[in-house]
Formats: sequence, structure tokens, C-alpha cells
Amino acid sequence: MGAVLVAAACTNAAQEPAGQEQGTLAWTDCGDGFQCSTLEVPRDWAAPDGAKISLALVKLPAPGERKGTVFVNWGGPGASGTSSIRGDGKAIADATGGTLDVVTWDPRGLGQSTPITCPEGNTRYFEADPGTPDGLRAMAAAAQERLAACQARYGDYLGLLGTSQGVQDLEAIRVATGEPVLNFLGHSYGTRVGATYAAMYPGTVGNMVLDGSMSQLGTIRDTAYGMVEAGEAALDVWFDRCAAKPDCAFGPDPAAGFDTLVAKVRAEQPLVPGTDGARLTGGLLYQALLAGVVDYRGSQELAEQAVGQYLRDDDPSALHAVGLAIAGQRPDGTFTNGPEIFQFVNCSDWTDRPDLTQVAADVAVAGAYAPRFGPFALTYALTNFAACPQQSAGLPVPNGPVAGKVLVLANTYDAETPLKNGQELMSLIPGSRLLVFQGLGHTAFYRSACMATAAGRLLTSGEQPAPGAVCAA
Repeated sequence: MGAVLVAAACTNAAQEPAGQEQGTLAWTDCGDGFQCSTLEVPRDWAAPDGAKISLALVKLPAPGERKGTVFVNWGGPGASGTSSIRGDGKAIADATGGTLDVVTWDPRGLGQSTPITCPEGNTRYFEADPGTPDGLRAMAAAAQERLAACQARYGDYLGLLGTSQGVQDLEAIRVATGEPVLNFLGHSYGTRVGATYAAMYPGTVGNMVLDGSMSQLGTIRDTAYGMVEAGEAALDVWFDRCAAKPDCAFGPDPAAGFDTLVAKVRAEQPLVPGTDGARLTGGLLYQALLAGVVDYRGSQELAEQAVGQYLRDDDPSALHAVGLAIAGQRPDGTFTNGPEIFQFVNCSDWTDRPDLTQVAADVAVAGAYAPRFGPFALTYALTNFAACPQQSAGLPVPNGPVAGKVLVLANTYDAETPLKNGQELMSLIPGSRLLVFQGLGHTAFYRSACMATAAGRLLTSGEQPAPGAVCAA
């Protein structure tokens, strides 16, 4: 009942973005066939006449006969739309037959959209070993360091970065582009954006594809335990896949090789050649191994090469580089501001606040039944919640029909957004359909022509696959 009331209140309060006129965006060429624009929106949608912030947008115009627009969020929270579209926009254009403009944006606070920048604590956070008590304490201290730095610079803006504010930004973008409805593709956390939009603006939902669903119900601890189970299962599938190769990087027994790798790094914390004393730590190792488990756009092969280099040649350079890249560090040593956005968007969206004692207890539970990946998955899901700038009212949950068609994509072995989340999301939106990819990896659109084709049909014509349909690996 509470969710129904919240959804109704948000819908009534935010149905029309204040002061925004239809089709007001001015697009300019920004290279390689892309166009860029900016849009001013209220810093706080509860005070629409107050201070403004600027959102950065990028568009890939439809190469064929244009029939509309698809708006895309690549997830995170913390994935930059203005960067992601330059690598993945063409795949979306291809899947939609070149008939839709592809439009994306950097969500508020991220990238080029009135960003927050507080890299303090990042190195310590990602180097800390999540499977040890000292590492857990170091992560919590680093999250507090990030919070203190961000609060000193940005004050109450940190509490205005959550998904409810961001969805009202998205509605303002839709209105400013002149589109009558929102056709939307959301990956990973982008499914949370899409589901929240469906709760707040059900009457303007067009055709919507939600790929790799986050849970809309329960608590962050529920979500963390789901990731523990899914991560361990995905790791086992990776082991099976690797064992079928004659040159498996982990050796003939991948599980044993994995255990040897983790123990070796924890014992040695090896110096990385060619650096100023940098070491491969347990935390950075697990960041690199995450690349293997999620198997996203070649990341598993990259992780395997790095593992092989260390176990075979005793050279930790590649594992160190992959770990830092996954953590968000650029080649010049600076970080994206993804870690900040990940922390403060989640703080805004989830109501529970597990403290360090609770997280330590949960780590012990997770380690008992998911010993290889459980502690890592759980600590990265929960540790930041001990360093939140404010309490949260949570997010509205979709609880009724929407105007358009919805397709949920899910994988049988997704380490971050398990299949049960997709099943849950389908149950929340009447008339939606679930299409399952029978394979390993996080999200499905870019790994399966079958999934991309189905998504393209839904986005362009509203055609849904048959109930119970699957795509083979």
C-alpha cells in the first residue's frame, strides 16, 4: 500500500516538468556522426523554480527512415551515457533497423552533468581485500573519507542524485526532444530507472526493454544475498567453460587454480613491474576476476589472459591493470566519478543502512555457502551504506499497467542481476514479457543476436516474443 501511495504522489507531483517546452533542444555536431546538447533542469524537483543544473546529452541520429527515438541508460549507477553511446550506439541502431534516434545522457552528478568529483578514498577502497576483517574496515573507512570530501564540496546536492530525481530529469529530456512517449532501453541499473519511470509516468511509457534487472522490492541486503548466490553460480559456469579449453588459465582444475591464485596474491601482494611501488592486492584481484564473471564484451577473455600471465609468468601487471580499469581508474591515474555516483545514488534509493557490524556478520554467512565470490559480492553491495549522507524514502514500484509494451531480458547465469529479478519485474508490470538468454554474463542485449533482435522488434513495433520464449547461448 505504501508503494502505491508513493507512486501516486510522484505521478501527480511530477507529471509535467516545470517550465519545459516541447522540442526545445538544440543539437550540434560533436564528431563521428554524433550530436550533442545540454538541458537545464531543477537541481531539486521539489523546488522546480529554484537553482538549476545542466545535463549533457548525446544523440546518434537514425541512419534510415526515422520513426522516433529510443532513450538509453547504460547502468551503474555510474555508467556515462555520453561515453557509452560512442561504443555501443551503433549496435542499438542496427537492432532497431536504423529507424530510431538513439539518445542518451549523463545522469545528474555524473560525467558532464553538473558532476561531483571526490576521488578521496578510491584507491584505498578498491585495494582493500573484501574477504578479510582488515579489508572490510579499510573499505568502510574509505567510504567515509569519500563522504566527508563530497559533503564538504557539494552539501545537500548528494541527497539529490537518486533515481527519483533522475527519472524526472529523463521525463524532462523526453519533453524537450518533442517525443510523445518514452521508448527506452535500460541495462542493469538502467532497469531500475525504467521501472521507476513506469511507476511515476505509466501513461507516457512507450516501448521499453529492461535488460539485466535489478530488484525493485526488498532491501539492499536482499539484493546483496541475491548477488552472492548468482556470483558463485556464475563462477562455477566460468570454471566449466575454462576446463573445456586445453589451456585453461586456472589450470586443469579451475576451482583449485582459483583458490591457488587468491591465496598467492594475498600472501605475496606482488609488486607490479614498471610502477612506482604499486602492488596487486586482494581487492584489485577481485575487481579483475569480476571482469571474468560478468563476461561483458570480451572481459572474460581479458581476465583469463591476465590470470594466465600471473600464474604462468609470475607477472601481475595485467591483473593489476584490469582491476584498476574495472574500479574506474583511467590510464592517467585519475578516476571517473562513477564510484561517487554508485555510493550516493544507492544511498538515495535504498532505505536500509547496514552498519559495519552487520556487514561483517553477513560476510561470514555468505562465505559459508559461497566461499569464493560471496564475501566480495556482499561487501561491494553493502559497505557504502555505512557512509550515507541522508536517509531514504525508497523508490516507487510499478504496480499497474503502462501505456506501452515492456520486454524484460534476463540471463540464466548473471552474476550481478540474477534471473529471479527479471521474473519479479515481469510480475510487477501487467502485460510485460520475459525473454531468457540461456547462458553466462551480465545483461544480454550485446551478447546475443537473438536477444538484440527481439529487443529491436519491441522497440520499433511493440512486438513481444511468445510467453516462455528463450534464446540459446
